[in-house]
Amino acid sequence: AVATYKPEMFKDIFGPTTNTISTSVSAPKRFGSSLKKMNIPKKKKIVEDSQGPVNIMDDINKTINKQEEASYECPFCFEELVPPYPEELRKAIEETKKKQSMLEETQRKNYETKVIKEKAEGKVYIEPFMLDKESLSEHDRKIVCHMHKMELELKPLARERGYPEHIDFDSLKSRIEGFKSDLLDIIHGQVESDYFLEEKRKIKQLGANKARDTAELINYFQHTLPGYYGMKGMEIIMKIVGDLFLEKELDKSKCHPLRPFEYIQRVLVPECGIRLIEKDMKVDKKKAKKIMEESIEFGKKYSL
Repeated sequence: AVATYKPEMFKDIFGPTTNTISTSVSAPKRFGSSLKKMNIPKKKKIVEDSQGPVNIMDDINKTINKQEEASYECPFCFEELVPPYPEELRKAIEETKKKQSMLEETQRKNYETKVIKEKAEGKVYIEPFMLDKESLSEHDRKIVCHMHKMELELKPLARERGYPEHIDFDSLKSRIEGFKSDLLDIIHGQVESDYFLEEKRKIKQLGANKARDTAELINYFQHTLPGYYGMKGMEIIMKIVGDLFLEKELDKSKCHPLRPFEYIQRVLVPECGIRLIEKDMKVDKKKAKKIMEESIEFGKKYSL
């Protein structure tokens, strides 16, 4: 049999039961007059100070605009150049700006002529004016680029390391002629050159053909630059030394296993570099050689 349960059976546990559910809601209690009225202050109108955020941003924007107007973009490498400029760079920029202005004016006049012609022909669509910023010749664009690298990068670096800030390439001929006897002693074998000994060692180790392949030639070029005199200095020194010795003193027997022009480039050019730096920096040959090797990277940039 299924057990049945009646509600009254649980009255001892849950208390008396009722069949009615009260739905009345008690009225909220009213607070007496003893409660003070809350005084909420009125919202004050905020008055922005004359030096508030908006005005500060205006000042910043004006400053940025002034800087943008004053700065100059290199027409070759597009680096932004910010004044003040060294005098030589300032002159180069001003000269380039004049050329740019003249070219722009010419472009605008040509465009106006084109528009008049096309309107007369009844054309509906006319192409808008587009300024050709690269109308300057490559030579003119490179002038400013070379100048700002020289004035803003290389000269400060030269001052930091004690290198000459200016090299008088025109004086190299007379300076090299001043130690011509040193070079003759090397050519005639009376004084050993570390550079010639190294070339002999390489050719013996690699063989003549291997020593002249492209990779080795690049390596020679990297290590025989006359330091901070750079590529330009190397070319001038080769020309001077060639004129002095190529036809009169240098023959195959003295240059072997190098060819005469190889001997000039790989032996006499660095020997000249050491002696030039020795005089520039007022140091001995050992120190001059070290400076030359350390300043090769500077010399590459100097020749840009």
